[in-house]
Amino acid sequence: MLKCFTLILLIVLLINADSVSADPPSFSNFNKFAQQSEKKFPQPTGAVNDFAGVIPTDIKKNMESLSSEILMKTGTAVVVATVTSVDGAEPDKYAHELYNTWGNGKKGEHKGVLIFLAVQERKIRIETGRGMSNILPDGLVGSILDQNVMPHLKKGDYGQGLLSGMLAVGLVIAKDAGVTISEGYTLKKPD
Repeated sequence: MLKCFTLILLIVLLINADSVSADPPSFSNFNKFAQQSEKKFPQPTGAVNDFAGVIPTDIKKNMESLSSEILMKTGTAVVVATVTSVDGAEPDKYAHELYNTWGNGKKGEHKGVLIFLAVQERKIRIETGRGMSNILPDGLVGSILDQNVMPHLKKGDYGQGLLSGMLAVGLVIAKDAGVTISEGYTLKKPD
């Protein structure tokens, strides 16, 4: 029985050997996973995927820079996606499937975060990979949304709300990794 198990394990390892990568974490996995999806999700464009067109250009640039810094310093990909509508789908399920379809971060580590906004449904969600569940448990994610994102969204300031959410998430991830985020970012409270 042990010989059979060892043989099966060896075969599985050999089959999957070509999928192991020493590449650094990146956003490049998104397109590969998105193309494999049966459901039609929008194709990712980078760290900030504003399909609803609600994030001002200057804030989007700040978010792209922040996301890159978090990725470089911690190995965790933090990505934002906005859509105008999920067209009758359940927003939480849509966000979960989008996260799984795009993939996030380095393959096999499940160290990714998706901040998802469905504008017409007025739903915001932070989807985390399994490798992030101890760092960003549901209660903390809820607090981040309540304290840093929702006040801005209620005022229609989607860009600042999403940037504040990304920064709050990034600060938690950075603290866990023992690194700091550049001082050029501050959590803003709505006016």
